[in-house]
Amino acid sequence: MTLSRQLILLVCLLFFLVFAGTFFISLQNTRDYLENQLDSHAQDTATSLGLSLKPHLEKNDIATMDSMVDAIFDRGYYTLISLEKMDGSIIVKSSQPVKIEGVPEWFVNLIPLNAPFRSSVITMGWNPGAKVIVQSNPGYAYDDLWDSAAGMLRWSLGSLLAAIIIVIVALRFILSPLRDIAKQALAIASREFPILEKLPRTRDLRVVVLAMNKMASKVENMLAEQTELAEKMRREAYDDPVTGLINRRGFNLNLDRMVTAKEEVPYGAMFIVQIADFDDYNKKNGYAAGDELLKQVTQLLADLVEPSREPVLARISGSEFAVLIGNLSVEEAQEIGESISRGLGKVNLGQTDDITLHIGVGYYRAKLSAADLLAGADMALRSAQRSGETSCCLSDTGVAGSVQVRGATQIKEMIQNAIDAHGFVFYFQPVKMLADGQVLHYELLARIKDENGDLIPAGVFIPTAERFGITTEIDRILVEQVLEMIAASPDSSNTFALNLSATSVLNQEFVDWLCDKIEASSSVAHRIMFEMTETGALIDLERVSTLVERLREHGVSFGLDHFGARHASFGYLKSLKLDYIKIDGSYVVNIGDEKENQFFVGAISKIAHGLEMKVIAEMVESESDFNTLAGLNIDAAQGYYLGKPGESLDV
Repeated sequence: MTLSRQLILLVCLLFFLVFAGTFFISLQNTRDYLENQLDSHAQDTATSLGLSLKPHLEKNDIATMDSMVDAIFDRGYYTLISLEKMDGSIIVKSSQPVKIEGVPEWFVNLIPLNAPFRSSVITMGWNPGAKVIVQSNPGYAYDDLWDSAAGMLRWSLGSLLAAIIIVIVALRFILSPLRDIAKQALAIASREFPILEKLPRTRDLRVVVLAMNKMASKVENMLAEQTELAEKMRREAYDDPVTGLINRRGFNLNLDRMVTAKEEVPYGAMFIVQIADFDDYNKKNGYAAGDELLKQVTQLLADLVEPSREPVLARISGSEFAVLIGNLSVEEAQEIGESISRGLGKVNLGQTDDITLHIGVGYYRAKLSAADLLAGADMALRSAQRSGETSCCLSDTGVAGSVQVRGATQIKEMIQNAIDAHGFVFYFQPVKMLADGQVLHYELLARIKDENGDLIPAGVFIPTAERFGITTEIDRILVEQVLEMIAASPDSSNTFALNLSATSVLNQEFVDWLCDKIEASSSVAHRIMFEMTETGALIDLERVSTLVERLREHGVSFGLDHFGARHASFGYLKSLKLDYIKIDGSYVVNIGDEKENQFFVGAISKIAHGLEMKVIAEMVESESDFNTLAGLNIDAAQGYYLGKPGESLDV
């Protein structure tokens, strides 16, 4: 029960007690007054009648006395008028039973009226000769008492009702700041920090509101400061201040992640782009012009590489840039390299000097190390430099013996077959709590079958699906398959996380379909959760936030995958109200040896926990990384160290 209702009930009870007490006191006073009236009336009648009867008593004129008594008695105000001798013998007597009409019997029994007998002695000379005895009829008094009680009750109830209404209105007005405070507290719990502008007039409540406002501001500022500090330290550690790209350290983290994530990225390419004679350009044109050239090259790289491929762009030295793209065929790598070469060959800033750029492409396949990939790309760069003009060269390293890479059309056909047959295959990878090793949930990793029945991971076929615009269709089938799988095991408590593409999340028709589907499967909806990449969420945070809220209404959790991979500001976390975030593997791989990564992950953990989000680490591949993460207050983790993806839940 709310405080306002408790106060209203308490005040109403007090008013009821006051009005009840007042009513009964008034009733008792009226009763006492009427009894006094009955007593006085009987005594006055006895006295006056005695004086009137005295002359007739002396003559012993009984007939006249009887007539006089009847005349008075017939007025109806008496139950007994008797003229008796001193020895008790009756001379004249008139009496009638008490009749009370128009008054409930329970009222008469509840409030008895005492009608006393009153007498007056008639003297004969100096001796008493007779006495008159009179008793008033209480029936009329009961009429008056009933009317008075009914009137007082109506007045009391009316006054009580009016008082209650006034109290309710007054308390609602007085306590309205408490409702605002409750809303503010709930908002803070929901990771919002509103300030109550309107201060209550009541001094005590004003103090509470001011304290709540101060707390909301301090919590918000504390989170903002933590966020700003973490972002600042990350920028200093991983970002290039001139171009805004990640630096060599950040690039190495992403490179290590790519060669470690063999399931997601079985093959790919690295491009090294070098501005020739950059030192001479700086000396001749000035450092400001050199910085401008770097920025223009950065922009051209960003424009020339498709964002759907989620490329990693970095400035790895003074005049060198690097681009890392996963799941590229050799032909696609060569094509992208030449496209970059043609685009960058047109760079000029109005200077008379031509800008020469050299591009080396290293091809990556599974089992190739980061050092081998770097060496291959560097070797290709040296070959391009020897040409003396803007050119692109592809290294043989990683090409020979590379995995089979199918064309986009062939992969699209395989995807369509899976869509038509609802034939996507799920692999399960456990996400385990660091505290006790219990499974938090299983991430579902989708696969499709090729013509030989071999499985192709999502990292390979999803880029093709994006290119052909069929990712939303894939997501629909995946959601339906997951719900069917969960419904087939109603006794299980396992929960599953499914990745959704940004294209689907930002498609209103798909979002409506998804929410309807979840609502129709309400009995099992709590066992499914969704996640998407941070890169995709940053496209339209408002739409993502709307989806998160709608799913939460059905008890479905939502999280961000690869958090931190894009090196974007993460102040947006406050507004998204996620259930969890998964820290990108680039910060997790070999974290035991990377102090900067430890600081970043620890800072993110504090911020996320302050926003009531769980923090999950991806790609935990060693005991050292696991132990380091445990000391950073991470909630859960996934990776080969905790369990490889498998076709069954016993992974």
